[in-house]
Amino acid sequence: MTPKSVLDAVVSDLSRIDVRLSGEDSPLANPWEEVKEQLQHEQSDYWPAYIDTMRQMVAGCVADLATGDFNELCTSLKCSSREGAEKELLRRLFLRGKKERIKYTPFDFTYFCYPLLDFTAYGQVIERTTRYHCNAKVFSVAAPYGEHGVVDTSRIDSILSREQFETARTQGWPESWGVTDRGDR
Repeated sequence: MTPKSVLDAVVSDLSRIDVRLSGEDSPLANPWEEVKEQLQHEQSDYWPAYIDTMRQMVAGCVADLATGDFNELCTSLKCSSREGAEKELLRRLFLRGKKERIKYTPFDFTYFCYPLLDFTAYGQVIERTTRYHCNAKVFSVAAPYGEHGVVDTSRIDSILSREQFETARTQGWPESWGVTDRGDR
């Protein structure tokens, strides 16, 4: 049994837990993503509960190994005891969580607009990248063919339907949302 296969099993088990300490409205896809978020950013007050859960899962995976698999694992980890194997696996789990890219659930919208300088920017979400940021293609009178960039979602003024976004496109990205004729200004 390789350390990677044990860690894969632990990550799989963590991902399937049906409890979210970050809250049911968390933008993180599952508890493993919560672990990665906390390892890469800021640990919550509940971090000790996460550690206890991960320790238990690692210990359970190690305990379930057949003798031959356990010996192979210990050889690979260069340790001689169950406790040593569990400690090293937990350390490697933390390293994996610090390196893996965090996966967020998609926003519940795709199109949006927000004021930018003296015009309106219209965006299409490409991918959610953090709790409050996304990669987007943004259009405006200054960039009618669009520009790719990162958008802070706190700037978003309005969520648009696909139809509203397409209407704005056909109107040449009006400077104010809802203006149907630029001559009205």
